[in-house]
Amino acid sequence: MAELCKQFNEKSEPMYEKGVPLQVLLSAFSDRSFKFEVRSPPTSYLVMKAAGLDKGPAQPNPDEASGYITPEQVYEIAKIKHSDEMMWHRPLEGVARSVVGTAISCGIQLRESNWDEEESSNGDEENNDDDGKSKKKKEGKGKKR
Repeated sequence: MAELCKQFNEKSEPMYEKGVPLQVLLSAFSDRSFKFEVRSPPTSYLVMKAAGLDKGPAQPNPDEASGYITPEQVYEIAKIKHSDEMMWHRPLEGVARSVVGTAISCGIQLRESNWDEEESSNGDEENNDDDGKSKKKKEGKGKKR
């Protein structure tokens, strides 16, 4: 057991800072030998860290975001996840879509990096669709996705 801890610390220390949760695939054999693979942190942890949150909401609400991440942050997280042994064969775009899905399930929304909440609240216009229902149209530099 002590040997596992020693090897794990040696292998993970240059990759990540202390306190970051890591996924580990451990194989123990009958002759008391072992091998392990250190994988990247969970996607939800990386998304929360990028949004600046310590933990997510108890009940995510799609109408009210807990936080926001930008497409650039999604790309960086996707690159980290793409380096895992189990993800190298998937296209980077597919990994990025998975990151966006995880963010949404954590109550975090995607927004353009130059999006400003004050500008969007000043640029609201009311439009009517074919059914006569009213809907709001956002005008501004960036758009919330």
